Formats: sequence, structure tokens, C-alpha cells
Amino acid sequence: TVLTTTGYGHTVPLSDGGKLFCIFYSLLGIPITLFFLSTVVERLMVVVTRRPVSYFHRRWAISQPKLAAMHAASLSIITALLFFIIPACIFIALEEDWNFLES
Repeated sequence: TVLTTTGYGHTVPLSDGGKLFCIFYSLLGIPITLFFLSTVVERLMVVVTRRPVSYFHRRWAISQPKLAAMHAASLSIITALLFFIIPACIFIALEEDWNFLES
């Protein structure tokens, strides 16, 4: 939990040696984790954004700026549905006293 959720919860080292180890582990591990995550996101961005735009540009001969805007809009809608709308609807269905804003 040191690398991903620092400051969350109540799991803390009790000894001075454990605290020092946790500090040095965090100083080394957090930058390595951030580097790893940025590398993964960089690779995913090619697959999620550039390849679909270039594919549809070649297939349908639509301009790349227009395709990029359409692709960004569709990704935004899909993201909103997956992370906000659908979970909120599930909570509305599961909880009797909740409305959309509370869910």
C-alpha cells in the first residue's frame, strides 16, 4: 500500500526501522511506479487513439481532424457511461432511498 495508496488506511509501521524502511521504499518505489504507469498509458494511447483514427481515415477518407474530434467525443461518452452513469444506475436500483445525485 505504500506505493499505490500512501496515506490511506491505518496500516503503519510501528518500529523506527520499519518507518525508515518505509520512507526509503517510498522514495524509490513511487517514482518507479509513476514511470511504469506513464509508459503503460503511453502505449495504450497509441492503440486507443492513433490507430482507430488512422484506420478510419484510410477506410472512409474522412479528414483526420474531424475523425479525431469524433473519436474523442465517442471516447468521452463511453467513459462517462462506464464510470458514472451505469454505476449510478446500479446504485439507484440496489439502494431504496437513493436518487441519482446520491448514487
